Amino acid sequence: MARPPIPTALKKLRGTYRKSRARNEPFIESPLPAPPGTFSEGELLAWKDIAGTAVPGVLTAADAISVELASRLLAECRTNPAMFGARKMALLFSLLGKFGLNPSDRGKLDLPEPTTDRFNPFAKFKKPVDPLDKYRPHAS
Repeated sequence: MARPPIPTALKKLRGTYRKSRARNEPFIESPLPAPPGTFSEGELLAWKDIAGTAVPGVLTAADAISVELASRLLAECRTNPAMFGARKMALLFSLLGKFGLNPSDRGKLDLPEPTTDRFNPFAKFKKPVDPLDKYRPHAS
């Protein structure tokens, strides 16, 4: 069976995005909606854990059903781990991996460095740094 394609958002976060190989994939701007009203307390907690742990911008409204399934599985695993089978565990691990929430997939993400100038009102006047400057000889 062929390997499923990786979403463009994850490719950009991992640093593997290549415009020449980009697919014309739909862009969904709407964020992840509120959890379903039919959730139990444990499922609601699992939804909040998944949504709160995911890298911002990865989960959208199109992922709501997958997040719902993962939330139900995670709540069931937490409630009764002895009766949670290997197939369900593999499915849960697969779903979490697709969201970038397991250690191996999280390690593939290439996130930008957080800026310390976020709250500095004068940061917009700062000269942008050329990433190639570190390779150029500097006049001393």
